[in-house]
Amino acid sequence: MTEPAYSSYLPPVHNRPVARRGGFFVYASDRSGSLQVTRMDLRSGDSEALSGCVALRPYTICLAPDERSVYYADGRAVMQLMIGSRRARKLLETAGGEITQVQVSQDGRYVFAVEYGGGSSLLRRLPAGGGTASVVFQTSGRILDPLCDPRRTLLLYRKEDGSLWSVHTNGQQNRRLNTAPGRVLRAHFSPDGHAALYLVASPDPTRPTAIREHVLDSGADQQVAVTSRFVDFSPNANASVFAGVSGSIAQPTILMLVRSVKRELTLCEHRSSNPESVHAQFSPNSQRLLFQSDRHGKPAIYMMNVERLVERTETE
Repeated sequence: MTEPAYSSYLPPVHNRPVARRGGFFVYASDRSGSLQVTRMDLRSGDSEALSGCVALRPYTICLAPDERSVYYADGRAVMQLMIGSRRARKLLETAGGEITQVQVSQDGRYVFAVEYGGGSSLLRRLPAGGGTASVVFQTSGRILDPLCDPRRTLLLYRKEDGSLWSVHTNGQQNRRLNTAPGRVLRAHFSPDGHAALYLVASPDPTRPTAIREHVLDSGADQQVAVTSRFVDFSPNANASVFAGVSGSIAQPTILMLVRSVKRELTLCEHRSSNPESVHAQFSPNSQRLLFQSDRHGKPAIYMMNVERLVERTETE
């Protein structure tokens, strides 16, 4: 989809980079000479740079639920960019810490930004329409991948030690989830928001990684499927299938795991030098798979059609 002569970066699936109807997606590209928020039309393949960033953090690009604007971090600032007019406005600028994560609530009312500095992280909540930012909570170390619950005022996040946490958006009930032993590599909300789907690496290095489901209200935790050394995964819209990225040097593949039968199907080779950055993800209707790889030089974005393998999912 993009030329490997320049660098292109695909945001992770929880940042919703692909429009629901599949007409376009947003990503970061330095085709113009510096990293900028870029929009690609999936029908024509045409791309256009939308922003005028000084220091864009590519994996913070997050498409708003109404798909009219994009949020991202530019240096120490959290920005909102209107796609139609290309007008950008600053929602927050930190005094010294770096903005490492940006996430938007499912209703589009709030933007959550992680500020890291001095060995600790602040999670801030900003009204999407502009206004005063508030601190949700502060913690030592880095907050990784804050995720907004599709149904309730809850956030999931990981920490560098491999633990998985939940917290209400007002900062209350910040607690570590009692997940299976091992390091949580990636987590997602289930489609109904009542559970966390997570990938865990066992403390025993000889054992494969596994996808598990943790029910947030009851704390019940069960295995969904064992994987062939996944280092990352993402569900499709109804979590009936998962895209998995293998960390194997001998078999650097992207696989599809069918939940009902717990069976894997190899889709292609990613051959990325950094499997954790592949960000393999289904489009909202589950008919396409997008991923990032530097297999042909610089990081580029690739796409394959999977409509013969996966049932179409609703996009609304």
